[in-house]
Amino acid sequence: MNGLDLDAMIVGLMAASFSTFWLDTVNNIPKAAAAILFSAMLAGVAAPVVTVYVTGEFPGLVNAGNALPLLVGALIGSTVTWGFPLVINYCRNKWGQNA
Repeated sequence: MNGLDLDAMIVGLMAASFSTFWLDTVNNIPKAAAAILFSAMLAGVAAPVVTVYVTGEFPGLVNAGNALPLLVGALIGSTVTWGFPLVINYCRNKWGQNA
């Protein structure tokens, strides 16, 4: 698999949209749009790579077919929207407000 996986990107977009509703750090429309689009793009690009890695580590998952990239895209899309603000806050607390 090379390039962007459109199905994983769409599933990541939906998962990011749903998970953004419950975030306190995303309090306006531009922040929400940026978080959702970043998560969707990352899900579309990273899902094929993670899928190849996972099937290499766990050969029993090769039979999962096309369901595994969709699951990986959903996991990436939903976790990046809340994980990225945590990383930013951690860096701000560790290195000050200018980080």
